[in-house]
Amino acid sequence: MPSEEKALIQAILPRRTQLCRKMIGRGGTEHILATNIDTAFLVTAADSSFDAARLEPMLAVAHESGARPVVLLNKTDLCADLDARLADATRMAGDALVLAACALTGRGVKHWPN
Repeated sequence: MPSEEKALIQAILPRRTQLCRKMIGRGGTEHILATNIDTAFLVTAADSSFDAARLEPMLAVAHESGARPVVLLNKTDLCADLDARLADATRMAGDALVLAACALTGRGVKHWPN
């Protein structure tokens, strides 16, 4: 049986940012998903299922949280016109950074040494 490690909370830091979502059917109460994050990566597919309008609520939540949103288009290997897809995402993203990558091939992903 592995040894049980215990931790002791040293301090509770004040919240700088908080990523929340509204609870459906709960009178608009919020459910906190994460706190004190600096960057929120919003991952969406670049393939034919891409819908720029779906980015809008994700970007709104990220901006409201205080974190910096970054849009990551994945599945670029399945995208027929990546330049057009990037342009669509960039128009919707406003000042947020838009990146493209392919998790399957590793294109657009920097691999760190182990």
